[in-house]
Amino acid sequence: MKKNFILLFTVLFFSCNSHEKTEGDSNYNTSLEKIQNGMTFEEVESVTGLSYKVEDLGKSETEAGDTSHLIQWLFGTNQSIMFTNGKVSGVELNIRATQERIQHIIDSAKASGGENGNAIIQPQR
Repeated sequence: MKKNFILLFTVLFFSCNSHEKTEGDSNYNTSLEKIQNGMTFEEVESVTGLSYKVEDLGKSETEAGDTSHLIQWLFGTNQSIMFTNGKVSGVELNIRATQERIQHIIDSAKASGGENGNAIIQPQR
C-alpha cells in the first residue's frame, strides 16, 4: 500500500506540473524549461549544466508487478526533475505551488469523506 501511495503522490506531483515562473532563480527555470520527458541523465546534464542534489526515492511496484525506480534531482530551492527508470518523467518549476495544490486536493477529499475522513483517493484507470 505504501508503494502505491508513493507512486500516486509522484503521479499527482508531476501531473500538476507547473510551468509558472517562480520567486526562485530564473537561471534554473531558463535551463529546466528546455528539458523534455524521455531525456536521459546525461542529456539533462548537458542541457542544464547546473549543479543539483540527487534524491533516490526508491522503487515502486504496481499491482500488475511493474517496477519503477524513481530519482529526483533538485535545483535551487524550488525546482526539480523526476526520473523514472533513468528517463525524465517530469519537470517542476514551482515545487511549493504544486505541494499546496496537492494538499488542497487531500484536504478536500477528507472533507467530503464526512467526519471520519474515510475518503479514498485512487488514480484513474
